Amino acid sequence: MEICHFPFTATSPDHRLFQVDAAIRLEHSVRLPASLPLYGCPVPAGFPSPADDHIEDHPDLERLLVRHPAATFFLRARGEALHGDGILSGDIVVVDRSLNARHDTVIVAVFQGELLLRRLYRKDGHTALLSSHPGFPAIQIPRTASLEIWGVVTGIVRVF
Repeated sequence: MEICHFPFTATSPDHRLFQVDAAIRLEHSVRLPASLPLYGCPVPAGFPSPADDHIEDHPDLERLLVRHPAATFFLRARGEALHGDGILSGDIVVVDRSLNARHDTVIVAVFQGELLLRRLYRKDGHTALLSSHPGFPAIQIPRTASLEIWGVVTGIVRVF
């Protein structure tokens, strides 16, 4: 079995949106605001007091989500394959190409020409791509097959 990391580069405006048959959309144009306030008091329901003395910090969301900027991209997930892992259709996943995919990590991979968002199973000489949804069977990767790993999912962004 050959496992290789996909060397994705997007250098032209044509690559800002990239659509594949697996229905996962790559978006390089996602920019996160850097100066929104983080209120120090947790709120179980409702809206926090806008008083300045409750402001704890002004976090940089991109810095919180992206550890390796030169190796990170965003994908929009579509489908229910990782619903049990908390990744819903429409979520934006943060993918880091610089990390090594290990057993039990969520990855973006290409197998038999299909781009997939799945959990990697690698144990006892067997490799598979797993779904956390009971309606999606495990995809067994034969030892003679080629699996391209585009990156490891390090976070998700959900907009309601």
